[in-house]
Amino acid sequence: LLRCPTARAAASARWVRCRAGGGSGPDEAPRSQVTRVRRRRRVTREGANGPSRPEHEIAGAETEGTPPVPVTSAPGGSPPRARTRAYAAADTAASARRPQRPSATRGGGRGRERRSRSSLDDAKSVNAALANTRSLRELADVVTRHDNAKLFNVINVATAYSRLGRHVRDDERGSLNTQGWYLSLELRMIDLLPDLKPWSASSVTWSLARLERDPGGKFWTSLETLLTQHASELEPQGVANVLWAFAVLERRMPPGLRNKLEGAATGFCGFDEGQSFGESEKERPRERKSFETNSKAGERPRERSFDSNSGNGERKPRDTTTEQTFKPYEMTMAFWALTRFGERVSPDLSHAFERKCAAVANLLKPKELANVASAYGRVGGGDSLLPHIAAAAVTRAGLDQFTPNEFANTIWGFAKAGCKSIDEAVISSFLENFAERVNEFDPRDLSLTMWALATLSVGGSSTSGSTS
Repeated sequence: LLRCPTARAAASARWVRCRAGGGSGPDEAPRSQVTRVRRRRRVTREGANGPSRPEHEIAGAETEGTPPVPVTSAPGGSPPRARTRAYAAADTAASARRPQRPSATRGGGRGRERRSRSSLDDAKSVNAALANTRSLRELADVVTRHDNAKLFNVINVATAYSRLGRHVRDDERGSLNTQGWYLSLELRMIDLLPDLKPWSASSVTWSLARLERDPGGKFWTSLETLLTQHASELEPQGVANVLWAFAVLERRMPPGLRNKLEGAATGFCGFDEGQSFGESEKERPRERKSFETNSKAGERPRERSFDSNSGNGERKPRDTTTEQTFKPYEMTMAFWALTRFGERVSPDLSHAFERKCAAVANLLKPKELANVASAYGRVGGGDSLLPHIAAAAVTRAGLDQFTPNEFANTIWGFAKAGCKSIDEAVISSFLENFAERVNEFDPRDLSLTMWALATLSVGGSSTSGSTS
């Protein structure tokens, strides 16, 4: 049928009439109503705009007069629109109660706090890198990587100098005078000198002596002024460090600084009859200081180390629950330094030193005994103390433990001070040990020892016969 054009046209006409509502076409099932979901935006509790719960409507209901389908809310809840309004009101109230931040201004506010925190973190990172160095080369690399110390703060500079003193080898002393990285560090130190803490100032002074570096008059003037102002705040080790450094560098201290340090040393040598200074050998610090003697008048410490925190150059704080006093090696080093140029110390210091040194003589090591003897050889006196020093050298320290230089300076100090109260048996022990080791002595030490033994009234014929 459909192949006939006429039949097809008639069928199409009937279909059109059915679609238009005529009754002659096939019936069509009624369509269901279409539900349209409308989303509304609301203000959330956190204050950000977010989608609300969908609200259901019947499409075309308003226009056709059909009532909308009611929306069922959760038990105990509120309708979506009411809930949206409640959220908005709560958020507005919370905003009113919240303290308002000050408006951002240039150089202030949260940005400034972030910059300050970042700067502090950078300084800590630099300090850790400095503290972890193990040689001058590593230290130079750290300084160079950080723009030659131009941005170092005062703690960074103090830490760098403490590591300089620790890392320098004997053959490297005096080698930094032409090193650009070190000269930049020195310039930065000059800028920050007024801000140094007392202990850091003493550490820098000690490091300069270890380096055998003379930074010039401007540096010394600022450093000496700072040390004079804060000398009373130095702890025993800081006082000993400063005195030793000036002596090794052969630089005389300004009178005001010397007087203050000598007064501090007197207090740190304070002796109480009921106080025990008896450190046992096991209690002696491991980091005992080794020294070398210079060729003129006494000994020059080879190495002087001090305790420090990781990353900032500061020493470990001492126990503040007890009165601060010199440790034996600090006391002998300070006394040696104060007499380095042949200047006598005050009667108060001399009396305090002799009493305390006699109490700890059996704890002194060979270099410390040599320091005491040579110091009295330069300034005289010590008649009550030197017999204790001589006996300790023979019976406690052991003459075999003395280097030839230490041996020569010790016996020279006894003779030069004119001490006649040393036991003859002790002097004989020196002579016998010298005869056994004479081939170890260089010409200078040999001549000093022979002169001293002769001066101490040991028979000249015996001396010459033993050493021939």
